[in-house]
Amino acid sequence: MQNLVPLLKINLKLASFKPVLYAILYLLFVPVINGISNLEAKYVAELLEKFISPVGVILFVPLCSPEENNMVKESVYIKPFAYEKIIGFRIMASVMILMVLLSFVTRVLVACHCEFPVAGYMAGTMVTAMVTGCVGLSVALTSNNTALGYFVAASYVLLNWSGIIDKSNSLYLFSLIDNQFQQKKMLFIIACTCIIYNITLLKWRKVNIDRF
Repeated sequence: MQNLVPLLKINLKLASFKPVLYAILYLLFVPVINGISNLEAKYVAELLEKFISPVGVILFVPLCSPEENNMVKESVYIKPFAYEKIIGFRIMASVMILMVLLSFVTRVLVACHCEFPVAGYMAGTMVTAMVTGCVGLSVALTSNNTALGYFVAASYVLLNWSGIIDKSNSLYLFSLIDNQFQQKKMLFIIACTCIIYNITLLKWRKVNIDRF
């Protein structure tokens, strides 16, 4: 228990320092490519879904990258504090950081005289960001390849951008643009399923560490 607080501090730094820095830099770049002042609700939804939600990819996909090296991975699986609990903590920390960043973004939009349902749009964007990030993290964990996780998550977003995954598909990310919240329930379930899968996979690998 005495080692728990330092361990959590270290993992908070691992989970947040570089990803949060990159996420903030990305968010600062968004106003350069898309206006943020005096937007109607539909255009706020488009901004949040298409331009802001990709921060989920930045925050979640690299959560296991510090242990991607096989030698490091073997050592963390045999430590007394379970590796799956460490990753669970990193995921929770990333969710909280995402919430803070989205709260800041919505406050800026309100200050810029945009009119939209703040709570609903923030929750919808949160779900979109989480599902893209968690899908990428699942791919990264399964393949032991963070780059592949980024590729799959980015491809998922681009398939929605291009219309290949359209509004009739339950995997459609940008339903807020049409003021539809129903599809977010399915996306939330997918995000939670990915988190459960990741924790279960890590537990299985710990039990079967000799196979890796």
